[in-house]
Amino acid sequence: VPLFYQRDVSGLPRQWIQRMRASMSLLTPEYSANRMLRDYLDVMYLPAAKGLAERCNNDGACARDLHAWSQKLRRYWHEIHMVDLHIKRLDKGWRFEVAMYLGEVTLQDLSIELFAETANTSSEPFCQPMQTYAGIEGGINSYCFTAVVETDRPASDFTPRVIPAHPQALVPMENNLIIWWSGQRYFA
Repeated sequence: VPLFYQRDVSGLPRQWIQRMRASMSLLTPEYSANRMLRDYLDVMYLPAAKGLAERCNNDGACARDLHAWSQKLRRYWHEIHMVDLHIKRLDKGWRFEVAMYLGEVTLQDLSIELFAETANTSSEPFCQPMQTYAGIEGGINSYCFTAVVETDRPASDFTPRVIPAHPQALVPMENNLIIWWSGQRYFA
């Protein structure tokens, strides 16, 4: 700010102009239409073209598999439900344990994750896969999942969720199903 107000005899802030020109020479290549198009090509178009080629191989076997997987999830998604979220305080964080009934959906079709919004705007949200550690006694296609998080954030920042998982699917773009924990939390 002081450089902007330090003017020469002609009324120009020469040091401020010099700083802005230097800044523009460094930043313009990063914030340009060329860089944007390069990112679209590298991040979106080329991977999409590769994915299309993979899906078309073998007379579209991968595409048919993805379609059947998606249809199965949509048909049985309502059968998935989480019960009994237990949270235990650890020395350096929290252990989360949740029980889940899957109905007709297989465990291989899902990703069970512990999610938390970012603590600040400059970082990605926290997302950690939860691990299967036991079946539920007497339950059919039911499991218990756990995750340990080293953090000083409160346990209430974290929520278990279920999302579709398939090695060829682009989730959530191709399948946006999701289940969030919404019940009672039990602390130990």
